Amino acid sequence: GGLSVDALSVFGSGYFQGNLDIDGGIEIGDTVNETAGTIRWTGADFQGYMGGAWVSLTGAGLACTSFTYSAWGECQSNSTQTRTILTSSPSGCVGGNPVTTQSCTYVLPMYIQCANVGGSWIASQGICYFPTTSCPSGWSSNASYSSTNGASCSGDVGGCSIPNHFRQNTGNTCVYSPAYCAESGGDPCGHYEGGGSATCTATLTEIGCTKN
Repeated sequence: GGLSVDALSVFGSGYFQGNLDIDGGIEIGDTVNETAGTIRWTGADFQGYMGGAWVSLTGAGLACTSFTYSAWGECQSNSTQTRTILTSSPSGCVGGNPVTTQSCTYVLPMYIQCANVGGSWIASQGICYFPTTSCPSGWSSNASYSSTNGASCSGDVGGCSIPNHFRQNTGNTCVYSPAYCAESGGDPCGHYEGGGSATCTATLTEIGCTKN
């Protein structure tokens, strides 16, 4: 037969057995009774009430609702970038709708952009060197990064020189006085005239540029 009651308290062990020849078992319904130890079937998951919250007994019905992420990775050639999930909540949740991929604007790496216009990329400097005296369109010279053949200039009262340098941030000019000797009282170099200054310039073999 069957037994129907409004409430049932069992203070000892309980044992329930269905008929082996027909369906049998215990059916649990939904409830809003927030008493620790209560279990319920929500229609999607079995839950138990503990610690002031309903907790999934299977993990299947406790969907994650918030996430923390790593920083976005570099934009890839397919114009997407990804990140990873660091934490998710509530505790013990599964699934949810984390956002781990987004669109981005892919930009060719600088070493490729440099090579595409005939330059040589030096990563440690962030400089692209071109075997010319000026940067190509879209690029601008950076400080005095260059390669040069040295130069030496002299005047009557002194001169200056510029040593060779290769792919360094080194000046390509020096200043000297080009004053000339004027004869005076039979002394072929009694005094100097002209004065002023002049610029001695080394021969540029490479110029260092950065992208505009």
